[in-house]
Amino acid sequence: MRMISHKRIGFVGLLETKVKAAKMGALYLNMFQGWCFTSNLAHHPNGRIIIAWNLNNYEVDIKGERLDYCGNGTEMVPFHNFVCDCGLEDVKYIGSYFTWNNRQEGKDRVFAKLNWVLANNDWLDKFPTSEITFLPEGDFDHSPALLSIYLNLHDKKKPFRYFNYWSSLRDFTSIVKTGWQETVEGSAMYRLVNKLRHLKHGLKGLNQQGKGDIGIQDTEALKL
Repeated sequence: MRMISHKRIGFVGLLETKVKAAKMGALYLNMFQGWCFTSNLAHHPNGRIIIAWNLNNYEVDIKGERLDYCGNGTEMVPFHNFVCDCGLEDVKYIGSYFTWNNRQEGKDRVFAKLNWVLANNDWLDKFPTSEITFLPEGDFDHSPALLSIYLNLHDKKKPFRYFNYWSSLRDFTSIVKTGWQETVEGSAMYRLVNKLRHLKHGLKGLNQQGKGDIGIQDTEALKL
């Protein structure tokens, strides 16, 4: 595919492909010849997930034997639990905000943000300048997500981001109160900066609590 060569892509993940086993060989020869290639055909008759990578650029270790696909409704509850258990959060992204549309015209056209790229803290600490670009959908029904890693900037610290929903979590007030009451000696500005620095570490822990609460809310909503 032109995009792979033009963007010098060495790792590809395809979702919702519906490529059946009989067509998998042709897909490999046309797009990924000479690469390593795997799918979840053993667990889904339509092969919903395909992963391919160039051995000259990547060494991939697949944990476990399954590549699962989650749909809507109750099927999303295990996915929310997975995100929470693995401590995943969004990778910084640019480009198209809406990543899918129904390709209808005029007032019948519907846009939605359906695609996210998630990473754990180990990844974000190792590649703090990694960035996702959601490209125009082109021949796809979803916007392709292009991950760029700027290794020459890998020492740059990951910026602290405050999320508005933190203030609605059960531990938010106590964390802020504890951090603000900590004794710090020095000038007024020095005390302020250090209290904010200490408070930042406590607030980062709210990410996991927030994802857990969201998963609980989704589970309860599905019971209604």
